[in-house]
Amino acid sequence: MNRRRFLQGVAATALAAKGLGRAQNTPRPRVGLQLYTLRDLLGDRFKETLEQVAAMGYEGVEFAGVYGGLNPGELRRFLDGLGLETAGLHVPLEQLEQGLDGQVALARALGTPYLVCPWLDAGLRGSEARWRELFGRLERLGKACRAAGVRLVYHNHEFEFEEKVGGRPAFDALFAAAPSLEAELDVAWAHAGGQDPAAYVRKYAGRLPLVHLKDLKGRRTVELGRGEVPVEAAVRAAQASGVRWLLVEQDESARPLESVRASLEWLRSKKLV
Repeated sequence: MNRRRFLQGVAATALAAKGLGRAQNTPRPRVGLQLYTLRDLLGDRFKETLEQVAAMGYEGVEFAGVYGGLNPGELRRFLDGLGLETAGLHVPLEQLEQGLDGQVALARALGTPYLVCPWLDAGLRGSEARWRELFGRLERLGKACRAAGVRLVYHNHEFEFEEKVGGRPAFDALFAAAPSLEAELDVAWAHAGGQDPAAYVRKYAGRLPLVHLKDLKGRRTVELGRGEVPVEAAVRAAQASGVRWLLVEQDESARPLESVRASLEWLRSKKLV
């Protein structure tokens, strides 16, 4: 199941270490987990699963549309009891446009300033004209979010680097056209799109509060350090660039809890968190 279908499926039920390269006065990024990784466990074992995440040592979680049937106040109290913060909320573009007030209220209740647009359907892009229409939609949303006291953040896949607008990657064209927008760079998909993730972290310093840490072996997502993505270099760049959250994600795993534990242990072994 891909992220778009997963988010669409849950939308109806969703609640409306110091790094070597870090600048001396730059705060340490916190380490969290994108809960899409554990989506198959959250339906029946929501609380138990988050308890295990906290016990591993993760400092926060990023939601992908599943909130365990808890209202915002209940969920915030549960997270506080575990010592977990909310790093952000992934919300589909259409849901943001149609119900922004409710999403802003949820973000405030859970204590995060970040609403993340996680995907753009292929039918919405594919030509420069369509991309430019999307730029306008995202900039309007970004301005509305800022007026409400939160930030709109965009999460990439590889197509933003493969498709071009005005002769440059659509990713760069988007952020030039939408100054209110901030970035959540997925290092694996940037790599798959032919880019150097660390260079992009540095390029968007100041507009990059969130970074997804993911590794790939071919097209298959694997635990951090077991693939071909230069994750360590990207983390060291993030440590020097004011990134707020490093968020582990693995799209597919037969044993997702074991995978996210292994990824966190790898980060610790490299003294990255």
